[in-house]
Amino acid sequence: MSAMAGEAVRAAECPPVPDVAWWNKVSHDSLRKYVTRKYKGDWALYVKKWERQLSRMTKVRDRGKSVVIKSRNLRLSGDQLSIYVEQIRQRVAVTRCLAHDTTEAASFQGRFARRALLNLEGVPTGGWNIGCRRGIS
Repeated sequence: MSAMAGEAVRAAECPPVPDVAWWNKVSHDSLRKYVTRKYKGDWALYVKKWERQLSRMTKVRDRGKSVVIKSRNLRLSGDQLSIYVEQIRQRVAVTRCLAHDTTEAASFQGRFARRALLNLEGVPTGGWNIGCRRGIS
């Protein structure tokens, strides 16, 4: 199986990006190409961008305020903003999934990155061989 075919199979395991009018049509393939082009394949930076957006929109919603989508001259508040926050949360999850499954995810190395990807902050990261005798895998 070619590397491209392998990526396609793994991408099929990731959920689709939510359909939000002002995001245009975002597919797994278009995300991969965008991250490669704009972020030089650094998925960690792209994930952080959307995590910041999620945090900002959640805070605005929790304060009972509204946001303006300038490209559409659209104001979101209340239930509409809650729906948008959920759509951003889903996009973050899809992006994490694609970052994990894409061969360009080389920037996701090391214990901290794996824990952040899986959102396991605070979970012990001791050896995976817990209960195994030393020298036996």
